[in-house]
Amino acid sequence: MEYNIFTYIFFFFVYGFIGWTIEEIIAAFKYGRLVNRGFINGPVNIMFGICMVIIVFDAHDLAEHAIFQFVICVAVTAVMQYVAGAL
Repeated sequence: MEYNIFTYIFFFFVYGFIGWTIEEIIAAFKYGRLVNRGFINGPVNIMFGICMVIIVFDAHDLAEHAIFQFVICVAVTAVMQYVAGAL
């Protein structure tokens, strides 16, 4: 399935918002208050959005090979977590 640029932008913002929401919930339980965990001042976590766009762009051709698709998804998210932690 081919996606256009607007679909990738949509994926970026939807999954960036979902990732930001999950991190906010986890931080609220950990610290007992709301803490903005995003890189920018807003309800979007850039790292989750970029990861999803990369995964959709790279792994959609591997729909018949679930193991390879899983390995690529894990590798992309692990590398992104490492890069974000290093920065």
